[in-house]
Amino acid sequence: MWCEGWPSRMALGTMWLGAIGASNYGRGLVPALPLAVLAATFGGCCGRGIRLSGGGGSSWGRFGREWSGLLARLGALAGAARALAATLDALAGGRAHRWLFGGPPLPPAAEPWPDPLAVAALALLCLMLMCGLENSTTFTAIMITSVVGSVIFFIIIGSVGVDLSDWQDQSFLPEGWNGMILAAGCCTYAFPEALPVTATTAKKLKCFGLMLMPFSCMMALAISYSMISDYKEYSDSVVPLVQVFETHPPGWARPVMASFTVVSLALAMTEVLPQAVNTLVTMAGPEWKVLTRVLTYESSTTGSQVLAVFSAGSLSAILAFACPLPHLVKLTCAGQVLVWILEAGTLLHLRCQPEQQQAEDPSDVRYKRLAPTQPRPITTRPNRGARLAAGLWFLPRSVRQAVPPDNQKIHKGEERECLLLDEYATATLATGESDHSEQSDASEHIAHTSTDGESSTDIDAVVKEYKDKITVVASVPESGSGILRVPSVASGKRATAGAIIVVISSLLVGISITASLPVLLYITLPIVLGGSLLCWWQPARPNSINVFSCIYCALICSILAIPLLADAWPAIVLFTAAGYIMYARRSAACGGSGRRRSHRAPPLLGPRPARISHLDTVYIAR
Repeated sequence: MWCEGWPSRMALGTMWLGAIGASNYGRGLVPALPLAVLAATFGGCCGRGIRLSGGGGSSWGRFGREWSGLLARLGALAGAARALAATLDALAGGRAHRWLFGGPPLPPAAEPWPDPLAVAALALLCLMLMCGLENSTTFTAIMITSVVGSVIFFIIIGSVGVDLSDWQDQSFLPEGWNGMILAAGCCTYAFPEALPVTATTAKKLKCFGLMLMPFSCMMALAISYSMISDYKEYSDSVVPLVQVFETHPPGWARPVMASFTVVSLALAMTEVLPQAVNTLVTMAGPEWKVLTRVLTYESSTTGSQVLAVFSAGSLSAILAFACPLPHLVKLTCAGQVLVWILEAGTLLHLRCQPEQQQAEDPSDVRYKRLAPTQPRPITTRPNRGARLAAGLWFLPRSVRQAVPPDNQKIHKGEERECLLLDEYATATLATGESDHSEQSDASEHIAHTSTDGESSTDIDAVVKEYKDKITVVASVPESGSGILRVPSVASGKRATAGAIIVVISSLLVGISITASLPVLLYITLPIVLGGSLLCWWQPARPNSINVFSCIYCALICSILAIPLLADAWPAIVLFTAAGYIMYARRSAACGGSGRRRSHRAPPLLGPRPARISHLDTVYIAR
């Protein structure tokens, strides 16, 4: 479903990403959120285009999208567990760390490393999913209510006694343009991944609402937080929404805000973990065969994929145990932005590829025995011959069959072999009077073919006779008339080259902006324009997505991705390299397809069996 996981994204974006962004960037989050919405909108358009095309494209690109999406979900799960554990520890006054490791309790703003409470939270969640826990609409409603209620509560309670003169003196760009770009990149996971496939008015309104809700919650939270606290007053805190009420009255608001945070994050984890499990099961299924097939095992008692749940929980627990919370924020959002970049490049490649048509092979003829067709119910009055045969039921069957009906009929239970052609597949049993003699002759011919002509020679003769009647007529377009340009193999290759140029040059534009290299920016922008024109000039498929939407998505997401990759690139490189190594081994074993290569059986030892020189009878299974 296109809006799958949207409630958990809004909850994590508001209670985790929005809180961290407000504490680190202050009013700088206000201009950064529209940029994040713009990137999410173009990325959602590309996701819609991928779903309209049936998820096609290069298998390497498809795998990259799935693998980057898995990394984003694992990072979001680990970050939510770590934020949940930090909220509980802050609510307990930092005593949980002392109970586990000894020594003085940590201050509430400090983040423990390693974090065993986050691992315990993930282990409990995995155990519940293994026992058959499933996400429901009730959980989703409670989660959305908790998120909206926490924002309203924070605005109402936090606005008491606020001095607006201090807020007006702050800058909207406290860390410059690079800080705004980084803040926008850290909020991209809060928005839907794809837009609806059917672009109806109701779907457009729903899409607008799903984009507006997380944007409104995060914007209201950023403005209220910047009014309550000074810039970077709680930048080192992992639970700024709870920590801010230690110095800002009233004191009873602190446990209430902590309760909202715990409920929202816990319910969001119950929705994110099944998504990661589904991705692992897909990677282990017959479509990809990258991971071991054992991950698809379902428990006969609970019906859950026990091994896949354990694998996803283990990977996220490793991240939650070792990675600090700011790094998990960048890792999660970097994985999501990379998914949109790959979707944009895939669409630039797909829109100009020729339609795949199967070449007609005369020897590739398949026959199939159709199921016996059920006779139509007789609604008219039976004819005289049928009434006479039914009235002589006491006579032997041979005598009753000698009574001539009005027209030749075929036995209802008789099996017939029909070719997979429209004229023969739509043929039904004659059940009643026939007004046309040609229809009766055709039925007699089919019955004769099915009873007497059991050999393949008769079937081939019928196929040849049918093909001789077909005449292919192609209209030749007149010269000078408006002809629709059709994609070809050459145009597909040029579009692929243009897509590669656009993606690589967009990443270079992001590097030039992040590193403040104006010379590189002036060089790469014309290259982006040239690759865009190359993709735009090629003939595209009908009803394909606009080429400029893909280019804008690649350019904006690349600009947002570079600051995120500056800190998260080691984890992304290791995870991506491991995935592509497994995929390359799978491709080598399967020969580029989903079927494994058949190994030649070893020669038999001992004397060879005697060769049969004559075949007496051949039995064909029916």
